[in-house]
Order: sequence, then C-alpha cells, then structure tokens
Amino acid sequence: SPGDACQGITIDHCEFLAADAAELVQNRTSVGFNVNKNDAKIRHCRGINLKHFGVLSGNGNLILGNHFWQLDDADPGERTAGLILTDRQSKTTITGNYIDTMFIEFTNEHAPDATDTSNIAFGQVSIVGNIFTATQVADWYKFIVWAPMGNNHRHEGINVMGNTFQLFGGSVIDRVDDVDTSLGNFNYAETIDFVWEGNSYGNVRTSTASPALLEATRSSASNNWAADASEKMPLGCHALGVDNVTAHGPLRNGSGGVVYETPYVTPAQGPTNQRVDVRWATAVEGTVQLKIRADRPV
Repeated sequence: SPGDACQGITIDHCEFLAADAAELVQNRTSVGFNVNKNDAKIRHCRGINLKHFGVLSGNGNLILGNHFWQLDDADPGERTAGLILTDRQSKTTITGNYIDTMFIEFTNEHAPDATDTSNIAFGQVSIVGNIFTATQVADWYKFIVWAPMGNNHRHEGINVMGNTFQLFGGSVIDRVDDVDTSLGNFNYAETIDFVWEGNSYGNVRTSTASPALLEATRSSASNNWAADASEKMPLGCHALGVDNVTAHGPLRNGSGGVVYETPYVTPAQGPTNQRVDVRWATAVEGTVQLKIRADRPV
C-alpha cells in the first residue's frame, strides 16, 4: 500500500515467496506487505525467505496464525525482522503464529517527531501463544526487539505470555529479548502494566520473566538480604516492585532460634536498578522466595 487505502485490510490465507531467496538475508529487499493505516487483519498466511514478512505502521492490528521464516547459506547468519510495527501504541495482538529464524521489532520510525515522549508510550500490544524457533543464529540473536528512536521513552501495556522459544540445529542464544539502543532508549522507572510470564525456553541461557520468581538463601544471619534480578528482568527493565516474600522453611537468628517476622523491601537498588533488598528487624538466616516485577503501580 503506497497510501491510506489499506485501512481495515484483510490478508487471509496468502503465500508470499521471495524472488531474492538465493541472496544472503542482509542483501534481500523483498517485503511481503506493508500497511499504513489501522485495523489490519493478517491471518493464516505464509512468508518464505523474505527480508521482512510485514511492516505495519497503523494500530488495531490482528496478526493470527501465520508462519514466516528465512534461511540462507550462512551459519550463523544475519537475520532480520519478520514483523516490524512502527506505531508506538500499536493496539495489536500477535497470537498463534509460527516465527522461524526471524523476529518481531517495535520502533517509532514513522512518528512525525520520534523524540516526542510526552504522551505516547510504547505498548498496547499482546504477544500470546506463539512459537518462536530458530537455527543458524549467533548467540546474540533475539526474538523480540524494541528499537526506540529518541530517549526517555517508556513501556505501558505489554503482555508477552504463553509463548514457546526454542533453538535447534546446535544454536544457543543468551536471551530472547533486547532493546536496540543505537538511536534511543527507555526510562525504565516509568514502566507500567508490563507482564512477561508463562513462556517456555529451550536452548536459551537466560529465561526472562516479570513477575520473576527468585530464591534468596542466607547461611549466616543478616538484616539485609540482596536479591539480584538482573538475569530475569526482560528488556533490561528495572526491578520496580515485589509481589510477595515467602519463607521456605524456618528463619533462624544467630542463636538458632526460629524467628517469626515480616520483612520490608527496597526495590530498584544497585547500579542497574535490578536488585531488591529484603530487610529484617532481626538478623536471620534461611530461604525465601520473591516475585519481582519490572513495572510500577499506576
């Protein structure tokens, strides 16, 4: 679509084949479709060896049950986004898709003023129940990427739930999520309504989550326990809140006596604001589990 006539377009049961499939991925120019207006329905399509399956700059999109993938002769090779969404508040659901050796990218490259962070947050998107898989990728490869232009953007209204992330063919990656900070970044202290849970990870070194379940154990009594969530917070988010702190087994003081006490927490600690300190009135030892969140109350 070169203009606005794609308002409400439905693309259903189509197959997109790349004319440049013999090229390395980074040299391809093929795009399955682009949409410039709102309310697109992209359903049950296939995209084979395209550089990008689809680019959507409108909001109100339903992306359901599609299968798109890319490969070339490089192992590992450079990989590109299958879906690119360029409306910060995309009001989009991405559900039940099969995304193979491609990724999803969120950016604001079509905004009239990409540095305007006054009202519009990145968000209003749900990524639910998809299969993400890849082969012939380097360990820095990611499946879900935010690429903001301009600084001090924020996340609001993001749900990443019930997805399966699986690498095969010998590929192992560090994590599934990333922020491309080459042109901008986020103010993580302002993250609101951010849920990343119930996903499964195969051949991924770090399984991110929010709320993230962590366990903290102390073998000697202390008033201050540190719980480091840096390996768990998606997108490098801050540890802004704690749902609960639950003792597993008795907490004991330095003399071995059982202590019945409720702690308080101080979130967003440390140089990256990804540590939570659990503080006790009495120095105790034992084990607790915490659920740490990347978002703050509204």
